Amino acid sequence: MRRTIMFFALLLLASLLAAQESPAALSFKLLEANEYELDMFYSTELRRLYMQLDFEIPKSQLDPSFHYGFFLHKDAQIQSITVSGKNEKLYWVTNMVPEHFEPTLPQPELLAWNSPVRFFGIHLDKLRDYGEKAQFKIWYNIDIPTFELDGANKLSTGLDGTEFWHPHNLNQDTNIRLTLVTTPYMKLRLGKSFASSEDKQYSRTHKLSFIDSPTEPSSFRLIRD
Repeated sequence: MRRTIMFFALLLLASLLAAQESPAALSFKLLEANEYELDMFYSTELRRLYMQLDFEIPKSQLDPSFHYGFFLHKDAQIQSITVSGKNEKLYWVTNMVPEHFEPTLPQPELLAWNSPVRFFGIHLDKLRDYGEKAQFKIWYNIDIPTFELDGANKLSTGLDGTEFWHPHNLNQDTNIRLTLVTTPYMKLRLGKSFASSEDKQYSRTHKLSFIDSPTEPSSFRLIRD
């Protein structure tokens, strides 16, 4: 019995080490694309955003000697990740510094202990099976604060751009095509721009294409009509 307990204890320790890696002697790169497609659904009952993020990176730009990942809201719950149709696993990394990244991380404040974001790593174990372009699909959700009166005396809620409600390219401007489905009687504002919308019987679909800047990430705001 003691040997059995010890065996399972070792298995648990191994799984924990695999899930939370040390960055010592490791080199990291950010997964950054020129264009992103973001399909979203807002659940009024759960006060939660459900997202599917799609983007492509040429396989030739993925170096197997590096570890890859992205920054996202620290409370984001990732359900699934596929790359070119292959399921890939997530891992966590602690005690990182900007010099662990290639190139050096341009926003070191993202690694601070009180940062609103954290680094999500993706094991690219099936890299050799990808096509000419690696097609990334990431499904995740984030809880949203309750609606409160804003400066315009409107009930609204949302997330600031610095909270990384979606992954950003930290090195250049990128194009983002966003689609959001909500209940009726809501408006969507990204930064200073309002999305166009189309109503059906029980839902409203918002659409907006915008430029995401690494120095001025767009905030997300839902406003009740």
